[in-house]
Amino acid sequence: MKKRIFSLILALVLALGLSVPAAAVEIYDNVSVGISEMDNERLQTHGLSTLTSMTEQYSFDLQVEIVSDTEGMSLEDYAYARYENHGYGEARDGAMLMILVEDLGGSVNFVGHVVVGEGTGRELISKSDAALMYQSLDLTLQGQGIDYVSAGITCADAVDIFAGVMGLLLEQATIPVSVQDAMTSADVAAIVPGHVMDTAVLLEDADRNALNSRAQEISQEYGCGVYVLTVDTMNGEEVRSFAEDFYTDNNLGMGASRNGILFLVCMDVREYVTVTYGMDSSSGEYDMGLLSFTDDGIADMEETVASMLSSGAYAEAFSAYLDYCEEALGYYAEHGEAEKDGGSVLGRLAIVVFVPLLIALGVCLVLRSQMKTARAATSAGDYIPRDSFTLTGQRDQFIHTTHHREKIEKNSDSGSGISVSSSGFGGSKGGKF
Repeated sequence: MKKRIFSLILALVLALGLSVPAAAVEIYDNVSVGISEMDNERLQTHGLSTLTSMTEQYSFDLQVEIVSDTEGMSLEDYAYARYENHGYGEARDGAMLMILVEDLGGSVNFVGHVVVGEGTGRELISKSDAALMYQSLDLTLQGQGIDYVSAGITCADAVDIFAGVMGLLLEQATIPVSVQDAMTSADVAAIVPGHVMDTAVLLEDADRNALNSRAQEISQEYGCGVYVLTVDTMNGEEVRSFAEDFYTDNNLGMGASRNGILFLVCMDVREYVTVTYGMDSSSGEYDMGLLSFTDDGIADMEETVASMLSSGAYAEAFSAYLDYCEEALGYYAEHGEAEKDGGSVLGRLAIVVFVPLLIALGVCLVLRSQMKTARAATSAGDYIPRDSFTLTGQRDQFIHTTHHREKIEKNSDSGSGISVSSSGFGGSKGGKF
């Protein structure tokens, strides 16, 4: 399950930054759906706007075909045969995603898919960074007995992935060779700086888009990836382990230190957790992804967010999380250290210590006011009748001395208020809502 979610990271690319203005160009038939019942507005919108615009911008034809029959050929051969009618320029530069389904009459089985290319397209789809696309498509285009509507939506997700990664590869191809050679798959993934990956579908589209845009803005401003992930299940895996694995497996984070913070919500066990990361791989020194977020700060944030999650106010919960991220990163950027939680600590100290003392003082004053006939005794003689005892002699004798020793432990805490696990992640232990 955890790797299935990876596909949605790339699926957001177009919405976040790869959309290009539509131009007055020839309209290509970029998306072909062999089963009309699977067609939907998203498929056609992307086919007639995003893909055609990218085709014109990069002089590179992008095609998608969804078929239920390969006419006796292998899927790859059939894709190349269909591509003969496409391509940009004399070299027929471009790439095609072909999705093969088995039509069950009301539902489909996903059978296979392939990406083929000609001209520049052959080179691009063979690059190592294209593996991100293949992995995502493999995890997205699967399932048996999927109804037409759901299958069409899944295919639209695949179109997002295909167009998004091809856009990244085409953009990368315009970078000078000296820079391009230094880029890795992690660098490509980091181009998408902030995400709200709502795979459990807790949010309305408008809320999801707004939160996603805000996460992107915060990430870009401070150079630290800010992520939200919702899942239906973790298949029995421990929540923190799941979050750390997801962060690592999907190359989240920004910069060489992969700075970032991820807030995970799992619905079937009603659990949440926050993980942070930021470490220079060469020196092993912590970076802002860890140093911006203190344990107490995360705990306070989670307490607020958990109450909202419990009431089903998911958009408000994730907005509060983004508020915390923006405040913490902003403070670190300005001061070079995490914001101390002194105010919060003093407030708790007042509640735990000073408030009970005030209550005790009030009780004592009330009792004292009731002792109107009492008179303070100043000597032992006040407690015996006058002239009933006569002291004939007195002497002081020293007996012994008692020494009490107590070992004072040194505080090993550096004072940073940040805990880092052996895996290099900070954050919380998580909790339930």
